[in-house]
Amino acid sequence: NMLKSLSKNSWADISSNYSSKRRKDAAPLHIQQRQQRLKEIPASEIQWIITERKLIVYGEGEILNFFEKSEDIPWIKQSKTIEEINIAEGITKIGSKAFVGLINAKELTISSTVKTIEQDAFQNTNNFDVIEFKGNEIITCSNNVFSNSTIFGVKVNLEYAKSNQGNYFCGIRASNIYGKTGEVEWILLSGNELIIYGNGTMKDFNE
Repeated sequence: NMLKSLSKNSWADISSNYSSKRRKDAAPLHIQQRQQRLKEIPASEIQWIITERKLIVYGEGEILNFFEKSEDIPWIKQSKTIEEINIAEGITKIGSKAFVGLINAKELTISSTVKTIEQDAFQNTNNFDVIEFKGNEIITCSNNVFSNSTIFGVKVNLEYAKSNQGNYFCGIRASNIYGKTGEVEWILLSGNELIIYGNGTMKDFNE
C-alpha cells in the first residue's frame, strides 16, 4: 500500500529515510547504496532501489529483457548482497534474465499488476524460501522462469487459487493459500494446517 501511494518524485525523499533504518550489519553496503540509491533501467520507465538488502523495482511498465550480457543488468554488481526482491505495483512484465544469478535471494514478492514473466527471468537464483504472488488472475509464464533454482514455498491468495485449477504458479504448485475474513487474516499451509491471525473479529457466515 505504501508503494501505491507514492509518486515518483517522492522516492528521492524516502530513500534517505531508508538509509537511516538500515541494520548495523549492512553497514558495508551503506556506502554503495548512497551512490546507487536511485537508478533507471535504460530505455525504460522502471526504477529501482536497494535498502537493507532488499531490491525494490518500481514504476510503470515492463522490466526489459537482458538476453545478451548479464553485466547490463542494473543491479548485477550488488547481486550477492540482495536477499529479498519486491516487484512493486505498476510493473506489468518481468523480462528474460532480469534477475539472473541473485544467489542469496530468499524471498520474492510479485505484485498483482504483473501479467507476464519471460524465460529464465529468475535463473540461478539458488534457494527461494518463499515466493508470494499478490494477483488474483493467472499470468503468462514462459518456460523455465525459475531454471536452476530451488523453491521451498509459493504463496497465493484465495481468489487466485479459485481461478487457477491446481493452484499452480509458473508451473510450481502453491504450498500456501492466504486470505482475509473480516478484520483478521488466515493462511492455509501445505500440510492442511489453517492459521487465523491478526486483531479484531471475523465476519459472520450466515448464508
